[in-house]
Amino acid sequence: MCEVEDSRDTKKTRIATLLLVALVAACRDAPAETGVDPLEAQRALWRQCPLSVPTVPVNALCRLGSMKYLDQHLVLSMVGSPDRKQLATLNADGTIRLWDAESGSCVWAHRLEAARATAGVFLDTSRIAAGSSRGDVQILDSRRSVVDKVILSPGEAVSSLTVRVGEKELIIGYWSGLIRVVSMDTWDVIRSRVVGDGGSLRSICVSPDEARLAAAVGDDLVLLDPKDLSETCRRRVKIASCLAFSSSSELVACSGGLGDLGIMKCESGAIQTASVGATVQLTSVMFTDEDRTLRVAGFDGRLYDFDVKSLAMRHASVVSSGGILALLPATKSGFAWICRGQRFDLIDLSTGTMVGPDLRNPSLVTSLGFSKDGKRLLTGFWDEVRLWDVSAKSELARFGGFRQGTTVPNGWPESESILAVSGSGACRTWSPLSRQSTEGSLGTGTWRLLASNPLQPGLALVAGEAGLGLHYPGENSRLELNSTAVPGPKLVSLDASGTRAAVSEGGRTVRLVDLSNGSVVKSAQAPGEAVRSIQFLGTENTVALLAWNGVVRLWNLDSETVQFTLDVRGSVRACIAVTADGQWIASGCANGSIEIWDLKERRLAATLEGHLDSVSSIAFDPGGTVLASGSRDSTIVLWDMSRIASDSRRK
Repeated sequence: MCEVEDSRDTKKTRIATLLLVALVAACRDAPAETGVDPLEAQRALWRQCPLSVPTVPVNALCRLGSMKYLDQHLVLSMVGSPDRKQLATLNADGTIRLWDAESGSCVWAHRLEAARATAGVFLDTSRIAAGSSRGDVQILDSRRSVVDKVILSPGEAVSSLTVRVGEKELIIGYWSGLIRVVSMDTWDVIRSRVVGDGGSLRSICVSPDEARLAAAVGDDLVLLDPKDLSETCRRRVKIASCLAFSSSSELVACSGGLGDLGIMKCESGAIQTASVGATVQLTSVMFTDEDRTLRVAGFDGRLYDFDVKSLAMRHASVVSSGGILALLPATKSGFAWICRGQRFDLIDLSTGTMVGPDLRNPSLVTSLGFSKDGKRLLTGFWDEVRLWDVSAKSELARFGGFRQGTTVPNGWPESESILAVSGSGACRTWSPLSRQSTEGSLGTGTWRLLASNPLQPGLALVAGEAGLGLHYPGENSRLELNSTAVPGPKLVSLDASGTRAAVSEGGRTVRLVDLSNGSVVKSAQAPGEAVRSIQFLGTENTVALLAWNGVVRLWNLDSETVQFTLDVRGSVRACIAVTADGQWIASGCANGSIEIWDLKERRLAATLEGHLDSVSSIAFDPGGTVLASGSRDSTIVLWDMSRIASDSRRK
């Protein structure tokens, strides 16, 4: 057994990171003559220390919202601390992150060198053992932010880790079937054994009384005595990938493969099996309800409950649109953490529902809207709306109860009520001054809010499957369809006067609609592919069309000619926004970047980077001085357009 001290490399990394942080800070206000590109300095920082996400990117005013419970990369597994107050995630890029379970913030991170993180376990509340595809096991101390020890590999990849707390022993399982027991006092290997006949060792687990060690090896479930690693029981089961002991240590459950699971009595070796279906891959298993219920997580996003005595399925509940990778008990009884892709959430096991927006990620940003004076910002998330103070960079209020995404108005008078609409048809009128809200419904079908007060105070323009409509908020709220000539889901933009709308159903047909009577003034076929987004440029009959292939065209509705084309540059564009004076157009991209185009000079003025996921919504304030971008990483970044314009003029 060898040990490698990592303190010198850690100090070098810290020093390099501090120098790069200082470089970025210095470059933000550096003139162009210095030859230092602030964006390149930021990229250099991310390359050197990709675990550190700058709170305020270059050319940004602030970041709003929280990326809590959101990892930067695909999570392979998740483990919990003994006190259940911390979580650790292991990523495909070799990153281990430590999270505070209450706040959802990442408190520490470490990247393995040239290896993938394959397994992890908490040794105590501050130390984590992390195994890699290279076979090394690193002991990470989160309090001191250092790598304490490295247990070198015998030449085999680590598949699973577990710990005997009372005996101070770390047990390492390797894919080849090798099991090694390491003393946490001396870090010496004190016992080792190869289990099975060449089959893959997928998982190991210690019973709560620490008297038994279970191993899933190939098609076998094996029980071992951890004192000497002698085999006490072996039963043939279908391939298992996850194990769990009951709280009494009398039962051990295994699941995996394609929907198969089993429970074995440790004393007699008797085993019962069941299945949830031949096409469901099971990823995690846990005893609950005082060992009366076996809960199994599937890659289909469901939780399955089985009666422990009969292994009869009680019920199944859908808790995630994505596959569940891990299932861990939480501090509260009856609650558990689930991990799916890059996100993890706290769920109520009794109902199978997520727990409150304050304790989980609020999902992607679906819409953005500034007040008419630019002092307030509304953000629509998938299930709630938040109001922010732009100058103070703080949250003022929030209201939820939505489904299927929310749309909020842009350019709303702060003194008047705001209407927020969800895709399911639910709507809520809310007053920023009185903080009072009124709930309502637009009816069945898919709805989208287009603008607040398009014709007169108290009205809102909405679009549904039946056509365009005017919504009258208040106690006697009603919806009057203003145009049934344009059926189907709508992509709509209002001109500066608020009396005309450019409408598309998502195909190539674009119609100019007079909102006073709902008549179609003009209908034409847009160039290129189907329209993904449409934006008016001022009061003229010129619109910016974003096609599904990412190309943006400035198109005149009168002459039906293309005035300018913004070709695809790098990532595919997902959304666009235009300033009121028609000088700037911003496009949000799937890779998280934002392009700023100068329409007067017909050139790309800047590329902004600050999001960890695709940009899902984007909006300028009425004065064109601030750009807001919302992302699937659940945050909003406010960008300083005056600084961006100044930098553009220097180029």
